[in-house]
Amino acid sequence: MVFLEAMAAGLPILATDVSAIPEVVLPRETGELVPVDDPQSLAETMVEWSRNPQQRARMGAAGQARVRTAFGLPTMVDRTLEVYRSLIPPRP
Repeated sequence: MVFLEAMAAGLPILATDVSAIPEVVLPRETGELVPVDDPQSLAETMVEWSRNPQQRARMGAAGQARVRTAFGLPTMVDRTLEVYRSLIPPRP
């Protein structure tokens, strides 16, 4: 949830590419994902972002849009209902 909350606040995400994070963060669009065992890439990305506020702002805005469209309440309700419908056998 912390990544969705940060994206909703307009912040770009810099994280490692583990667990479900790649399902939320779109590399080079809403943030950047680096390998878990690559501190050099993490540091390089931090330095790059520190020098490029326009890039951070662009990714932050893209993250806000992604939260609204892909993770907003209507979308989540629709997806949950789809799962329920797929599990309930049709009535004869």
